[in-house]
Amino acid sequence: MGSISQSRRVSFGSDLCCELLHRSLGKRCGVDPPVSSVDDNFQFLLHDHHPNALSFTFTTAVRLVPTMAVDAQTVVDAQRSRGLELDKGSLLKRVRNYIPILIPLLLIAIRRSLELAEALEARGFPGKEGRTSLFELRFKFVDYVLLGISLAGIVLSFWVFFHYRVPTI
Repeated sequence: MGSISQSRRVSFGSDLCCELLHRSLGKRCGVDPPVSSVDDNFQFLLHDHHPNALSFTFTTAVRLVPTMAVDAQTVVDAQRSRGLELDKGSLLKRVRNYIPILIPLLLIAIRRSLELAEALEARGFPGKEGRTSLFELRFKFVDYVLLGISLAGIVLSFWVFFHYRVPTI
């Protein structure tokens, strides 16, 4: 991120926070966002002229979280079948028991990242910066309403937090 100016970083952070807040509130209110895949969820980053590598980094991170969770569960199950007890002993012993899980998980992550790097290199990543998209994402009236409701909810929660005392038991 050395080549991106401070104002672009702040802009990127605010864009990301607003978009993720909008999408999560839309799902909670029963309004389905207009896009559904991980690639489409981060399409707004490319549309706002953020670097391709930055957009790809966020997309890949979000996509790999469930995969890493499945890998971690597989490693835990394999180690438990070999007799590893993760829940017994003192705190230090339990922390030490996770080392046989972290090492294979780290190796799996490194192997996956090398495969991903090879695949990206074969496809000519990062490509041109002036990419075009099949779908043009634009804010609609519902998007602005949900954004306004979410901002009003945040302001209201801060106001309640600072002006009312929460009773303790």
